[in-house]
Formats: sequence, C-alpha cells, structure tokens
Amino acid sequence: MKIIISKNDFHNGIKLAEKILQVKNLVPAYENFLFKAGENDLLYITAASEDGSLTTCAPCKIEKDKREKSSFTINAKLLLNSISELDNQPLIIETISNFEATITYNNGQSNGKFHLTGIAADEFPNQYENSSEGTQRIIRSMDLRNGISLVQFCAAGDELRPILCGTLIEQKNKKLTFVSSNGHQLARKEYNYPDMEDFSFVLPKLITKIIPSILPGDESNTEITVFSSHIQIKHNYFTLDCRLIEGKYPNYQSVIPENNDKFLFVNRGIIISALKRVLLFSDSFSSLIALNLSTEKTFLFAQNIDSPTSAKEEIESTFDSSKPMEIGFNGRYLLEILTAMPSEEIKMTFSYPEKAGIIKADREDDLLYLLMPSMVAQ
Repeated sequence: MKIIISKNDFHNGIKLAEKILQVKNLVPAYENFLFKAGENDLLYITAASEDGSLTTCAPCKIEKDKREKSSFTINAKLLLNSISELDNQPLIIETISNFEATITYNNGQSNGKFHLTGIAADEFPNQYENSSEGTQRIIRSMDLRNGISLVQFCAAGDELRPILCGTLIEQKNKKLTFVSSNGHQLARKEYNYPDMEDFSFVLPKLITKIIPSILPGDESNTEITVFSSHIQIKHNYFTLDCRLIEGKYPNYQSVIPENNDKFLFVNRGIIISALKRVLLFSDSFSSLIALNLSTEKTFLFAQNIDSPTSAKEEIESTFDSSKPMEIGFNGRYLLEILTAMPSEEIKMTFSYPEKAGIIKADREDDLLYLLMPSMVAQ
C-alpha cells in the first residue's frame, strides 16, 4: 500500500492522537500508532492508553491493491521525532507489512528515507467494541470544553478514592453539571439544558485534560454516547473512546453551605498578585495564608516558622459584615481557584472561620468553587 500525504496534515494528525499516550504503558502495544486506510482518501490515526483511545483522520492519496491489508502500526515516539523537523512537503508512506513501513521525502534540497516498525496491526487492542446499544446525547462543544476545563483541576491526585480522581458530568433537573473535588477544593459549573434527558458518569483525569485541548470553543455540537462501561465522544475530526470510573460519586451538594452571610468583594488580579508574593513566605507543607477581613481592606499574612520569615500585604476590598473576621486557607489551593476563574470581580462568602468558603464570579451563579479552611494559630 502506498500513501501520499502532506507532512503538515500527517504531523497534525499524529500530534492530536498523541495526546492520549502515556509515558509508561502496561500494554506495550500502546507505544504505537495504528493507521488504517479509509474510504474517500482518508488515513485514520489511532493512539491508545489504559484510559481510552483517540482516533483522528488526515486527507491523503491512497494506492492500494485489494489483496493488501489496510492497517499497519508504527512506533509512536520514533515516528514523531523523525518527522517533526521536516519542512512541509509530500511524504510517501509505503507499507512492507502490517507492522513495517517506509517514509520517503524529497523537497529538492534534501531527500531521505525512514524505515520504521511497530507491532502486528491485529495485535493493537480494540478496547471498546460497542456490543450494546448506547444512550446518545448532544452537547455544545464550548459547554463541554469549558465545563471540564473550569473544574478538572480540583480532582484528586491519589488513588485512595478513585472516584474523586475523575470529573462528574451529569444532567439532572434540566441542568448539565460538571463537578470535581479532592476533599479540600470543590468546583461546580452548570449549564441550562432544559430538553436533555438525565444521565451521569465520571471521566478519568487523563481524559478531562485531553478534551479541552482538542474540542473547539464554538457553537458546534459534540455527540456523546454512553455505554455500560465506557463513553464515546465524537466531533467532526476525532472520536474519543474512554473507560468510565466505576462507583457512585459522593453527594457534593451536601457539603456546599447555603447560609454564608458574610461577603467579600475583591478584584481577582489584585488578590492573585498579592497572594503570589505572600505565598513565598508561607510554610512549605501547609501553604497557610491568613486572611484578615475588614470593611474596606483585606490583609494577607503568611509566615514560615522554620526560617523564621513572614509577609503581610494589604489590598483594597469590600467586606459586607459588621465585624472583622480572620480565616485561613491553603494558599496554593486558593491561587488555583482564582487563576481558573474567568471573571475579574470576585465574590467570596463565609459564615465562620472553621466553615468552608465559597468563591464565585460576582453576579454569576453558574460557576462555584468551595475551599475548606485551614486552622490559623492564635
């Protein structure tokens, strides 16, 4: 089989598919790309890991005998490294077998030939055979992309509670909701979908990092099909299949306080800038930052008892409460939340220093962050 394809189209395709690859794989086959010659002169490119598989396509010209196999594999790392520095030019890919191919190039100034290998194409795992009928939903691409990107950083990083390592996506009460939490932070983003039927699933962390990087932030639609143990996400130029995290997601609504009666209004850029400076002086283990809230000022304070060094900074703000208040937070968690927020004006609500604080964009209720407090030494 002979395939003629532009270097840019080929490189863009394998770079997109590469996003699902992991540095270490339990299955050696996942170190390869699977290529399949499709109809209408399209080359389908698939990469996979333990969490799922990602398939895209690139336009090309295919010359194939009916007796020749249409699939072959090439080692992913070697392929990426070998063509990345080439100028855009036609590449000629010729298969020797379903695990061996050559790539020839000639741009007039330089010419060469790569001989690459992989594994037998029929040994490439097909993780997700859709043997059962799935439930299909249509979601706006920008909602899926933004919903995941605004919450996924709050997911847990350890495997003690696997369900918290993922992001919950659920449709309930006419709202599409995205939730992540690690026990210290919680993020929730909601969209109105009055006509969509209910569903619920939890995506692995790797997948939630991939989706915002490949989905366009526009009004196009993304098709989601939920099967018993996996999900398929299809857009115009890719198909992403991934496993679902088993188990029931904790009742996140029960930990969101509804009676916070103290309100802090502050500019996001101002508090981020101050927080970055003060954090340099915080304890390396706890990253504790104390916020002293008064009517027109907020004081940020941190100290490292091992040095000892400390920092205190005053910023302008509005605190809607008759009494001053001091509350402590992990400064790195707070900085993550503030950095992710799209609004420049922030509203933080509190009840007591030992209760969770809520952070929202001022005048917006569809995006919410919760942060558990840290004890401030008296």
